[in-house]
Amino acid sequence: MIIFTQHAIIRMKERVISRKDVKIMIQNPDNIYRSFDDRVIFQKKIKSKTLEVIIKKDDRKTIILTCYWL
Repeated sequence: MIIFTQHAIIRMKERVISRKDVKIMIQNPDNIYRSFDDRVIFQKKIKSKTLEVIIKKDDRKTIILTCYWL
């Protein structure tokens, strides 16, 4: 199950990032990095930009905290 926080939804609208792009990229990222407090950073190059998504994951769900273009 993938859950989008309200913060992530707002940022996605501002940055023109679709839920579809986020779901595809977390299933097949180019890079994965550990962050603080059990957060994980996913990166994927899409066309000429890199999409970065910050998630928190447990056994049953993936929570999308925020996302942005690099």
